Order: sequence, then C-alpha cells, then structure tokens
Amino acid sequence: MNCPELPVAFCEVQTDEKTVTYVTLSEPANAFKRGLVSEQIIGQLLNPLKAGEALEPDNFGRNPAFVSFLHASIKSRGPSVPGLIDAAQKQGDGLVVITDGRTRTPQDAIPPEDILGGFEVVAGFIVPDAYHPNPNHRLLTSDGFFRLEATLLEGLLEDIANINTHEPS
Repeated sequence: MNCPELPVAFCEVQTDEKTVTYVTLSEPANAFKRGLVSEQIIGQLLNPLKAGEALEPDNFGRNPAFVSFLHASIKSRGPSVPGLIDAAQKQGDGLVVITDGRTRTPQDAIPPEDILGGFEVVAGFIVPDAYHPNPNHRLLTSDGFFRLEATLLEGLLEDIANINTHEPS
C-alpha cells in the first residue's frame, strides 16, 4: 500500500491573548492569501515547541471539524479505491478496515489508534453509505501523523482545496 507522508504545515496565528500554532494541510502562504477554514486545520500545538524539539502526541490537540471532514472524505471516496474494492471482493461479507499507513504491524494485530474505520461489505461489494469511523483512531502518535493510501490522500487534499477556492476581492 502506497501511503505518502501528509503534507503538513505549521501556521502561527496571533490572537488577542496569544500566538496559536495550527497544524494544517494548507501551505502558510495559501492560508494568508485565502484564509484558513476549520476543516484544513488538523489540530494545534498545546504548547510552543522549543528550538529543535519534535512535535509529540501529548502536545497536540486534534480539531474535531477536521476529523469529521476526514471521515466524510473517506466515506465518499473509499468505495472507488481499487485496493478496497479488491479487499471487499476477497472478503465477501463483513467489514473492510482502512488501516493507517503509519502502523508498524500491517500484517499482524493493528493497534486501535491505527485503524481509521471500515466499510461494510456484502457479497464482495462495498456498501457505500456503510462507513464506520473508528473513534479510537489518533491523528498523531509516536509514529507520526496519520497516513492515507495515495488515492484517499489525493481525494482528501482535493476536497480540502475545494472548500475555499475563492480568491479574495
């Protein structure tokens, strides 16, 4: 499974009280040109990073609007992903699970935080509206940010780009 790294960017925004660092799927230049919408914001740093410090999961707050948007994108695009179609045909009936590409154990027991969700499968076909997000999935673990297979990632990025495509006047 081809799971490219997520093109995350850090975007600092000054509020009246403090500077907030958002983790986004929008380049900072685009954010300042077009603005940020909630669905583009994966989450935010809970505390500023010191020089040379890596982002750790306990210093990251996920954005529920992004999580909902992520699962809506998977729900709409998943039934046409070739790998999921193949898995559904092999499975016959049950659930085809969408595994986070960062997992260390793709052929073994997958930790709950590395399962994005799953589609119900009937007679080898994905039931399009039967996607179940996993509430235990974590956007960031000690293994990094979540990773989607290439087709789902391209779809997510396209969906995000389509949220805010208008240019400022």
